[in-house]
Amino acid sequence: MMTYELFYTEASIPQSAISPLHRRTLMNSESMGAAITAACSLIRKGAVVWQIIGSEGFMMERGDVETEYRRREAETKIAGSSGTPAMKPFTGCARPLVTT
Repeated sequence: MMTYELFYTEASIPQSAISPLHRRTLMNSESMGAAITAACSLIRKGAVVWQIIGSEGFMMERGDVETEYRRREAETKIAGSSGTPAMKPFTGCARPLVTT
């Protein structure tokens, strides 16, 4: 079973100020969709999501997460007054995790 780790901070802080990942709050999810949905929820509340890492090499950096958030927000606005967002599966540009 894949797990996804979501690293975020409560407020926008320069990356250089919190460089090590262990200083960021960690949230675990069991699916990529759940991790991305949680990330979007955190962004909506003003947090900064730095990255999502999956156990089998999946990785989304901050820019990719923010792009997905903007896409979902646009679809929510398009859905109109029904209040039900027209969510589609993630099709963004996830990159494989490279370890040295």
